[in-house]
Amino acid sequence: FVVLRHGESATLIDRLIAGFSLHRWDEPSSWPRDRKVSAAAIQAFLRTGLVPPPHEERPLTAKEKLGRDLFFDAGTGCATCHGAPEYTDRKAYPAFPDEGAPEVASADPNPRYKTPSLRFVGGTPPYLHDGRFPSLAALIAGNDDHMGQTNQLSATDKAALVAFLETL
Repeated sequence: FVVLRHGESATLIDRLIAGFSLHRWDEPSSWPRDRKVSAAAIQAFLRTGLVPPPHEERPLTAKEKLGRDLFFDAGTGCATCHGAPEYTDRKAYPAFPDEGAPEVASADPNPRYKTPSLRFVGGTPPYLHDGRFPSLAALIAGNDDHMGQTNQLSATDKAALVAFLETL
């Protein structure tokens, strides 16, 4: 099981071609046309055909406001790497330790991952680079101060933080 997720490819087409091998799509019998032509077609769709999901503009609830305040609080530190407006600083940081990772994940020789944007994060489970957290609540509960300082938060505060993340 090989995972490419460190921004190692020079172009999106190169990344797509590398990704084909992850799913054995690079075997001659499984890919009916030239991989570069197929990758170029997928790239064109990704660049022009995808649109962000609709986002309801509404006032935050009291719980979501508390979560927002916790998110941007320097003591919690979430916004250090996931600051607005894009909710990412696009920098690479060491990820969680391998313990607790799914069995399908192999030991990664490069433990640094680019900070993903949190835009639409509520609809993109599972979470973390290896998918070990099935929900945002599980991620916040199992964070153990690896991403921001959340161990000191009460259960109510953690729920509020999750509620805010689901609004992004």
